[in-house]
Amino acid sequence: MLARLAHRGHDRLALAHLDHVLHINIFPKEMRDFEAMNTGCVEMMGTHRPARSVIGISELPKSGVRLTMNPTAAVKD
Repeated sequence: MLARLAHRGHDRLALAHLDHVLHINIFPKEMRDFEAMNTGCVEMMGTHRPARSVIGISELPKSGVRLTMNPTAAVKD
């Protein structure tokens, strides 16, 4: 499975396997969704367990969106 990871300040997108993800910042709108979010992360990442920060927020810019994520991955050129 491939994930598209945007690099801030760069026009290009890097393609990285999810195994290359080192850390994920997760911003759920409702902390009561933590268990469902955690289950989804386990299903998406398989046995790979990157570090995570989960920070509850009160609003997201798009209507109907329940969370946003910011992954950091290491890829070779």
